[in-house]
Amino acid sequence: MVPMKYITRSLVLRKGRTILTIAAVALVIAVFAAMNAVTQTMVDSFKSTGLPDEIVVTERGAMIVDLSRIQRETLSYIQTLGGVMIENNKPLVSPEINLGTNVRILGREVELSVRGVRPIARNVYRQLKIVAGDWPSQGKKIVVGQSIANKYHIALEDSVSFQGESWTVTGILDGEGTVYNQEIWADLDEVAAVSQRKTFTNYVIRLRSPADVAVLVKEINSTQQYSLLATKAATFYSQSGAMAIFLAGIGTFISLVMAIGAIFSVANTMYSHTATRRREIAIMKAIGFKAKAILGAFVGESIMVGLAGGVLGLILASGIALVPVDLPYLPAGNVTLSGAQVSSALIMSVLVGLLGGLLPSIQAARLVVVQEIRK
Repeated sequence: MVPMKYITRSLVLRKGRTILTIAAVALVIAVFAAMNAVTQTMVDSFKSTGLPDEIVVTERGAMIVDLSRIQRETLSYIQTLGGVMIENNKPLVSPEINLGTNVRILGREVELSVRGVRPIARNVYRQLKIVAGDWPSQGKKIVVGQSIANKYHIALEDSVSFQGESWTVTGILDGEGTVYNQEIWADLDEVAAVSQRKTFTNYVIRLRSPADVAVLVKEINSTQQYSLLATKAATFYSQSGAMAIFLAGIGTFISLVMAIGAIFSVANTMYSHTATRRREIAIMKAIGFKAKAILGAFVGESIMVGLAGGVLGLILASGIALVPVDLPYLPAGNVTLSGAQVSSALIMSVLVGLLGGLLPSIQAARLVVVQEIRK
């Protein structure tokens, strides 16, 4: 077996090319880790939203909830369906208007989701609580998700503007890591008035038991009287996070393309190292080192280059993660690299080193001793 000291010394002696290669790998890993962290944070908020006994109803054929148009007379039909939870003689059905709109916050304009609800929503939703102030009410009073409050430094009694009106923050909502944490909640009738909507966009229904979900979904979806589509809440929100999933796919694709470039960079470096050490390799074989040992030494070199680039890339990604990013459903405006993301980034860096160094290492292991010593 070739001593580790020889492997590390070889990298140090050719430090110029080695450093450039490590930098190339580091850039790839930094982009991979940062993009993965951003998209995963966005995806997780959707995946954690919705309980097993909740159903979301939208207009059949509506691509997104904002475009859904449900006639208000359908409310009585939904409220009388079997399986709907009754509490204090009231069916737990939340009629809503979801509105994506530009919101002006403390002189800054951002795009956010506004959810118009009635007081019954407080009994329907169990993944949230009001941690400061009170529930939204008429008179242009709103509740903001805690993530929005933290991200844009919003406090009670602050004013924000959307749809040409000024709204006063009267409550802070904690959505426990769900998408609700990144929304503004307001009174349904107030939202309907400013957006000039006479229809609902959706209903959120709380059922007596998760066992009632499949039956009620089938009943709503099969009715010919109304054009409605019922979906299990967790499924609905996972599908609503399609853009985040799409961004994750784009990020993965970009990272793979860059990784291929990094593999070629490592390969180029290792081919260069091999070319300048042919006589040295021949002497190693002559004194008894087997081809497998030489192969392992050169593969070890390339993996060390890849791993060094991975560590440096993670340091860069950690710095990038601290920079505020104004993206929807990014709770705090920045991200944190999880243990799984760090592990996957290091695995990628090792693979880049391994794949980049494999062919040059095989070439080194196959050198003919006599021919090289004669040169």
